[in-house]
Amino acid sequence: MTELEPKSRSSTGVKLKSIAWARNSRARVSPNRAASAAAAALRDLGHSPRVRPWTFATDGGHTCGVHGIPTFGFAPGEERFAHTNRERLDLEEARRAFDAHPVLIAAVRAAAS
Repeated sequence: MTELEPKSRSSTGVKLKSIAWARNSRARVSPNRAASAAAAALRDLGHSPRVRPWTFATDGGHTCGVHGIPTFGFAPGEERFAHTNRERLDLEEARRAFDAHPVLIAAVRAAAS
């Protein structure tokens, strides 16, 4: 792990750290290439990904906006209910999303090679 710039601190003042390969990967893979690889992997698993901004807050604004690390999200559930008191999660949908993550990681790593 490598330290980020001193300005990268939590709300309590703790210095944040980053995994070195993630920080250095921004020079090796373009956001479009990473998103295309992730979308193709999801389609191969029977999902129907849409590449577009989410309509709710995520930490992607920090990882991508501040540190330039290509960032995308994939999660189960209905987006319109995300982070609300009406959020619900179908367990089978959650299992399918959980099982897709290793495939997503492999696809993005392959795109960075």
